[in-house]
Amino acid sequence: MGRMDLNVDIQYFASSGTWIKPRDAARVNCILRGGEAGRNILTGRPEQPGDPGATLASFDAGDLPAEMPVTVGRGGGHAATSSAGLARSIAGADGFALIITHLGRPAPRDPA
Repeated sequence: MGRMDLNVDIQYFASSGTWIKPRDAARVNCILRGGEAGRNILTGRPEQPGDPGATLASFDAGDLPAEMPVTVGRGGGHAATSSAGLARSIAGADGFALIITHLGRPAPRDPA
């Protein structure tokens, strides 16, 4: 595989939006994370099951359209309060999308 220029375009989404492919895009790397469930203050366990985890993906820019919608999940909300009026849980963190586009064309291979 040839070398790539180190020029990059970085687009960070803390909420839903539209990714626009930069001119001269060569390769696109994505880090995607869903919203977390709210957590019980006393036990630390999620109020709803599931762990959003993170997804890593890489694409040839030529395989992607000029624009793509990006949907970012919100974190889980607070659960009901106790009879004393104290909150029993904290909200989960919101998700995000980090899209790194490598710009330029691959450098020619060295003859070897």
